[in-house]
Amino acid sequence: MVTIDARFLEFVSENRTMVLKLNKALYGCVIAAKLWYDMLRSTLEGLGFTRSAYDMCVFSRNSEQGHTVLTVHLDDVKIFPPGDSERSE
Repeated sequence: MVTIDARFLEFVSENRTMVLKLNKALYGCVIAAKLWYDMLRSTLEGLGFTRSAYDMCVFSRNSEQGHTVLTVHLDDVKIFPPGDSERSE
């Protein structure tokens, strides 16, 4: 059995079940990845990046310094700054 923290006892129903609304997604939940991506996309677009029309995990931005590309895989982001030699290989 599981011990319920006394602070939550008032939320336990007569049949000993409890339903709670989460204020944010838990890591590992199906929706957590979508919410993380939406937040990342919003942040990147706020910084002037544009999502690729062909791949939703590629973002790019043109600036005075040159063309910057970001790629996203799960929770990893790889940045190719202007003049990056790896990009031209």
